[in-house]
Amino acid sequence: MHQFSFGIQRQLPGNILVDASYVGSRSVQQSLTKGFNAIPLEAMNLGNPGLGGDPNYLNALVPNPFAGLMPGTALNNATVARSQLLRPFPQFNNFNIQNLSTGRLWYNALQVAVSKRYSHGLAFTASYTFSKNIEDEYLNDQDLTPTRTLTAFDTPHRLAIGPSYELPFGKGRRFLSGGNPFLRGLAGGWQLTVTATFQSGAPMGIPTSVYLIGDPRLENPTWDRMFKTGVIDTNGAVRNVASGEQPVFAIRPTNSQRVTPSRYGNLRNLSDQSIDSSLIRNVRFRERWNLQLRVDAFNTFNHPVFSGNPNQTPTNVNFGKILRDSGQSNAPRVIQLGARFLF
Repeated sequence: MHQFSFGIQRQLPGNILVDASYVGSRSVQQSLTKGFNAIPLEAMNLGNPGLGGDPNYLNALVPNPFAGLMPGTALNNATVARSQLLRPFPQFNNFNIQNLSTGRLWYNALQVAVSKRYSHGLAFTASYTFSKNIEDEYLNDQDLTPTRTLTAFDTPHRLAIGPSYELPFGKGRRFLSGGNPFLRGLAGGWQLTVTATFQSGAPMGIPTSVYLIGDPRLENPTWDRMFKTGVIDTNGAVRNVASGEQPVFAIRPTNSQRVTPSRYGNLRNLSDQSIDSSLIRNVRFRERWNLQLRVDAFNTFNHPVFSGNPNQTPTNVNFGKILRDSGQSNAPRVIQLGARFLF
């Protein structure tokens, strides 16, 4: 792995520091898995109707030269599918070779951070990252070289903010610093902190059995319809097309090669947000004793996140729908009360 970065910092008035950086990394010799005993592409094309082939040619049963020699296996019968005998090692089914050191990873990011040192009761931090994560994968067992695709954790936009503010009331503050001691004590010592993160959704998977013939993005996706679902079958029939839309997927013919990567940047799961907040009250006794009372609300607005891809089977009635039966993947709102005595 090779990592590199450069950045610029600038001190602004008001105890504010701004940092802008480019961060990148390149990883080579990453582990990949690939099928090892698939039939050659030339032989597979003989069964691809899209190229004039006949699927029945590869599925036809022919005399088995291994009949009686491999007891306890499906290759011991008198006949076997012609496709089995076209494998490089016909005495075995397809299997994977693992830990191939042919993979690569790419990461590029613009990272901007803003921080304000504590003054006038306020401290503030914020960071924004605009990034892209790419990795290699083999789309087909017959591929000589891998293909680039987005990683499953690619989130191009991520914003995190963390303000902390001591309310300007009570002794030594702007308001209610004098007057009634009871009112001054009741209004003073309050502090509010917020930790919020907003980021893009992870890229969705693309069905492996289709060609992409249009843009499946929806302007306002919902859990029940995350993308356009129009599909053209191999016989030309059109299904699941909403009013005013065109088909965006086409079912691949039998024995054709996959051309779509595992993930598509224009299709993403719903954005993720996490907002935690705390309300703190500091009650000081004498000079060295302090009682801190606090209310913490995690996932303050109870925003649910349902991770994972929607249904990816074009022939299924739930194609493009996120099934939420298993519950949300993040924790629901949790409120906790706490007390701490400092001396």
